[in-house]
Amino acid sequence: MRKFKDSKGEALKKLQDVDLSSLKICPNAAEPIDFVTLKKYIAEFKDKGLKTDIICPCYGLAEHTLVATLGGLNAIAVDKRAFEVKEVIIRDKIELFGEKTLVETEDIQVLVSCGKVGVQKIKIMIVDPETRLPMAAGTVC
Repeated sequence: MRKFKDSKGEALKKLQDVDLSSLKICPNAAEPIDFVTLKKYIAEFKDKGLKTDIICPCYGLAEHTLVATLGGLNAIAVDKRAFEVKEVIIRDKIELFGEKTLVETEDIQVLVSCGKVGVQKIKIMIVDPETRLPMAAGTVC
C-alpha cells in the first residue's frame, strides 16, 4: 500500500481510471501476508472493480518455475546455419544417457530437451517476442 499512497497522492491519482473488473485471479505471495494490509488493499481497489472472491493468498516459491517441464532425456543435433536463420533441420537425435552421443561442430548445434510439462493443468506456449502470438511447432524465435 505504501507504493500507492505517497505523500502527494500522485501514485493513487494515476490509478483512478484503472478497471480491475476483468481480473479472474489476484494472487498474493507476500511473506508474510499481512491481514490488515490485505484488507486495506481490498478496500482501496473495490471501487475499481476488484472482486474479493478472486483474492488468492499463496506461497510463491520461485523455485517451482524450474519444474514447469521435466524429464528432458533427449537431445537433437540441428543444422547450425539453418538454426541461425530460425529454421530447424534435425540431423540426428539421441537419448541423453544412451550409448550414442552427439558432437557439436561448426555445422551442428546440439539442443537438449527440457522435457514435458510436469503438471497436466499447465499450458506452456512459445510466443513470438515481436508479435506476441503463439509460434508453430518447429519454429525458432
